[in-house]
Amino acid sequence: MLLGNKTFSSFIGYFSIKRLLTMEESSGLSFINLKDSISPFELVAEWFQEAAKFGITSHFFNLATCKKSGEVSNRSLLLHDFVNNSFRFITSEKSLKGHDMDENPNVAACFLLKYLNDEKSPVIRQIRCQGSVIKLPYEETAKYYEKDPLFSQIRSHICKQGEKVDWNELKVKHDELLKQVKSGLKLKMPEYQVGYEIHPRCFDFYHSIGSEIADRIIFEKSSDGSWSFHRVAT
Repeated sequence: MLLGNKTFSSFIGYFSIKRLLTMEESSGLSFINLKDSISPFELVAEWFQEAAKFGITSHFFNLATCKKSGEVSNRSLLLHDFVNNSFRFITSEKSLKGHDMDENPNVAACFLLKYLNDEKSPVIRQIRCQGSVIKLPYEETAKYYEKDPLFSQIRSHICKQGEKVDWNELKVKHDELLKQVKSGLKLKMPEYQVGYEIHPRCFDFYHSIGSEIADRIIFEKSSDGSWSFHRVAT
């Protein structure tokens, strides 16, 4: 099973206590119930909607990028939108991932959804995908930027991602810009802030409930644009 944070540790603690009380182990197989005609994007939407019912309204994901040289790096990002069968996010074009994606548009993304369902059983779902990115127009990206929290907007103006910085100098810049914003300054999105859109070509869906063995389904895109799927062992 996938390991997680303190919340998931509490799930494990719950089951450990339950075993001590009942003195018996349990096992089973989780099942992803799919319609034959379903697309991976419909399944993503379905899983996001169900997670929202249990309080997960923002989605963070791990994004892996690769240089032409083959050096790989990854990091966690906020998903800005899931629309038009693609995942959208914003970052600095001058960041490491920005440079990586300029050299090599192929990326891999991983979403982890964890919550307790109506029966108070822990649900763990993972969505992995591989694909390529394209840049969004400035005007379209700016619409997402305007909805970002203030700290995120200020960061885009004073922080050059990955560069060495003096904390005291950064604090002075931050406080001065914050003062200007409180005086009525409207922050415009910097030109180097770029929106990206991930277009997946394959998916890996992982699903488990409680102590059951997880189910996994792989979706692959054909040359004609259609999708096929099959199960794999966890």
